[in-house]
Amino acid sequence: MKPKISLNVDYEHFLKRMRLTPNQHKLLAALCLEPTSVLFSVGYSSRHNLTMGGIAPALLILRRHQLVVKDQAGVWHLQNRGMQVWYHAIQSSRPNKEIRALQAGVWEQQYTSEEIEELLKLEEKASRRRKTEALIAEDRLTHAKRRASFLAKKKAA
Repeated sequence: MKPKISLNVDYEHFLKRMRLTPNQHKLLAALCLEPTSVLFSVGYSSRHNLTMGGIAPALLILRRHQLVVKDQAGVWHLQNRGMQVWYHAIQSSRPNKEIRALQAGVWEQQYTSEEIEELLKLEEKASRRRKTEALIAEDRLTHAKRRASFLAKKKAA
């Protein structure tokens, strides 16, 4: 049997660090409240105030961050059960002690040491990806500035 380690997960902080767009948050909330196999249906998108054109890009990012998954039955849902419970609770209006704790952004969940290592690796991988994306954006900006300067000099000559 694997040893269990108690880990306090602050999902609110975790989601803030991911810098999700409003469409990504809407899709995450929709899948939390109503997991579905008909993600691109008009009924589902209208019930959750999603745009048909916004679902696919939001889904791509949420899958890349490993926040949502499609199970063997073809149903899309949040990958992390603790996050699903937390997210669902903060969106509900049932006032009880457990939900107030969840609204504070903390959910007590049991993880094995292997799962903790995997979570840390995923966070490190996401951090490296964000740094790489920032460097690429910076390189593109530098290139654009140099090109604009070159064209301005060429035009002046």
